Amino acid sequence: MHVRNLETGEDVALTEVGSDDLLEIDGLLWGKDDDNLYYMTMDEFHRPYRLYQRKDWKSDAPTDTLLKEELDDLFWCSSYKSLDGKYIFFDTASKETSEVWYLSTEDESSVTEMKCVAKRRNKVLYEVEHGDDSWYVWTNVDGSPNMKLMSSPATADSAANWELVEDANGTPLFDGSLAKSLDSVTVLNTHVVIEGREGGIPRVWVYSKDSKNMKMLSFDEAAYDVGMLAHFEADTKSIAVSYDSLVTPPSSIEISLDDDSQRTVLKTKAVPGYDKGSYGCDRMEVLSRDGETKIPISVVYSNETMEKVKAGERVPVHLYGYGSYGAAMEADFDTTRLPLIKRGMIYVIAHIRGGGEMGRQWYEEPNGA
Repeated sequence: MHVRNLETGEDVALTEVGSDDLLEIDGLLWGKDDDNLYYMTMDEFHRPYRLYQRKDWKSDAPTDTLLKEELDDLFWCSSYKSLDGKYIFFDTASKETSEVWYLSTEDESSVTEMKCVAKRRNKVLYEVEHGDDSWYVWTNVDGSPNMKLMSSPATADSAANWELVEDANGTPLFDGSLAKSLDSVTVLNTHVVIEGREGGIPRVWVYSKDSKNMKMLSFDEAAYDVGMLAHFEADTKSIAVSYDSLVTPPSSIEISLDDDSQRTVLKTKAVPGYDKGSYGCDRMEVLSRDGETKIPISVVYSNETMEKVKAGERVPVHLYGYGSYGAAMEADFDTTRLPLIKRGMIYVIAHIRGGGEMGRQWYEEPNGA
């Protein structure tokens, strides 16, 4: 690993302390400024498990401090810095249990002991971001089927103080119920942007800290794939999302936080020879063989083929489904389907249980099936 000064072009090799061997790391973070850096190392199985702070990294005699380590190989670890730059986090998580530790960047020169946001509890998952001197926590605490959005003062051992984040009417934004699921939270200076799912489709919601109102970003098509692009500044008036659908090639869109109707397409993937107007897509539900569960399906076809169907002609169908590991099969754009569709085939994606399309319970329901 080397660090390059972009102004001078000078490279500084990051080596093992007392050795000329380059560090083998899993990730690197800056502290409050470029005086301190943080890095993760891996065990013999390439599992990230230790977080170090390095001081005097530009010198020939840097000093490393081990801040945190996770010796239980069921837990996978990562580190990140809050978007406002005030905290370094160490996240350790298994499939069912997690724990987050933090260090203030204001104290990083004098304090090297991390504190715990909330001690791990069996089958309790949680993730953390910081903003407005508060923790924003999304968690399944108390056994909720999906993650709920909570907040508390930014202190150690804060679990007892977690409270649901509510809108101006006192309604929880995300209460962990089956209605919608929560996947990630981005805390900006004026808004909180939330990614999750509703009706089996990825969604993005924007919550105004000032008005305490939350609005879901809407799009014209019935089924699509949307998600936040990388953001590195908390002080912003807009966000960028990626968007595509079964018939719309991927694009990057800038959206105003104050007025989501103000949208600018930054970039669209070019697909030579593709005419979107020649294709159509639908979203529908079919009843599972259990007679109760409705399974979402996404359908894409050429308009010419669908005219044949409407006229009573039988046409071939390619049915695809995958349900495992909580992975969601999105209604996204895929050029490899086009040769089949151009030849008169209807392509169907069944969003079956075992995936994550309808939230955590969609993944857990077929356990033992």
